[in-house]
Amino acid sequence: MNKFTIQPAQKRDLSDWGDMRIPLWGDDEDEDELLEELPEILDTANDKTAWIARSEDGAAIGFAEADIRSYAPDCEGPAPYLEGIWVAETWRRKGLAATLLSAVEDWARAKGHDEMGSDALLDNAVSHDWHGAQGFEEVERIVVFRKDI
Repeated sequence: MNKFTIQPAQKRDLSDWGDMRIPLWGDDEDEDELLEELPEILDTANDKTAWIARSEDGAAIGFAEADIRSYAPDCEGPAPYLEGIWVAETWRRKGLAATLLSAVEDWARAKGHDEMGSDALLDNAVSHDWHGAQGFEEVERIVVFRKDI
């Protein structure tokens, strides 16, 4: 049986958590920045939070991060936002991501919210399918531009 636990991220999780962020965002973000952000997420003075999933033997196998954004498409007012979710390949399709999402939803409800947002890259069909299976509905698609001036 594939057993795992999910707990709020703590300082002792920083190394494992950082290692898991890199495969999710490493191509788009500076790895040092990805690690430097972690203490801010743990700071209880803000509206950011994270959960770490571990296997029975204590190995880090997934994480989810969320915060309250001032704006989320098609949500009213400030809204909880699933900033990232990642599961180790050998643990995928075993309910771990859905359980991590449940932790995010419980946190959001405890803060008085009844809706939340999330996103995925335009070409990430696996993420689109997962979001749909979890009850998210697509509300818009965009292409973002940048220019040096």
